[in-house]
Amino acid sequence: MLMKAYIKKEAILAKRYLANSIGGGITIFLVFLLIFYGYSGIVGFNLGSDTKESLILSFTIWILALSIYQNITDSIEEETQIGTIEQLYLSRYSFLFVITVKSIAMLVIDFVQIIVLLLLMMIVTQTFLNFQNILSIIFVTFFVSLNYWGLGYALAGGVLLYKKNEYLSTNHAVRAAWTHVYTC
Repeated sequence: MLMKAYIKKEAILAKRYLANSIGGGITIFLVFLLIFYGYSGIVGFNLGSDTKESLILSFTIWILALSIYQNITDSIEEETQIGTIEQLYLSRYSFLFVITVKSIAMLVIDFVQIIVLLLLMMIVTQTFLNFQNILSIIFVTFFVSLNYWGLGYALAGGVLLYKKNEYLSTNHAVRAAWTHVYTC
């Protein structure tokens, strides 16, 4: 139920900010084109199909990895900025579960963009991936993505720690100002 609500929320946000989603996709695609044509210019335009397949697959996994760890940190940063992070701690679900579900929902929406980008990359390079062994691709991608989930949680802890330090330093500055006012 929580997953369904977060997927619905993220779909509404993606639809509402469609220009941002499209702009982000175009930017990522332009980065791929720079890498592909830059590599082709260095090596020569007669790249082997294995090299193109490796480039497409590794770039797709890179996009997935960025999406995974950024979703976790972005969701915690957003909740911290709007002041609802305390409510997440007080909900009936654990904080880790809520953040994980929210990140998975964001990943589901991002996955649509990743598939579109994958198709565009295959069309531009005239190289189509062989999905005969899809099970091994999913298996490898899953285990590679676990690393990025861990990185995302570590960075999210840093976001929480930074917010806490900022809060403490702000309170310390206010106390110091009041102390100065009362001593004058």
